[in-house]
Amino acid sequence: MERDFAGYLDDYVPNRPQRATPLTDEEVETLTCYSHGLERPHVADVLGVSPETVKSRVVTARRKLAAKNVTHAVAVAFRIGLIA
Repeated sequence: MERDFAGYLDDYVPNRPQRATPLTDEEVETLTCYSHGLERPHVADVLGVSPETVKSRVVTARRKLAAKNVTHAVAVAFRIGLIA
């Protein structure tokens, strides 16, 4: 399931692309693991994927959220209600 966050991006992210790309469930799941303090190897173990897959998901989520790093991506995802 994909989530829409264009309204947030309109208000808080300057110079963003015209059309926001929603996060995938896998990207949200990955950011949720980071929000619980897990590091990449542990996130990979929990999700049953490789650390490289975790890195790829974070990079894609960061791009979609216009985040500077994974901490910023988690904060944005929390602020717009993608993670609790």
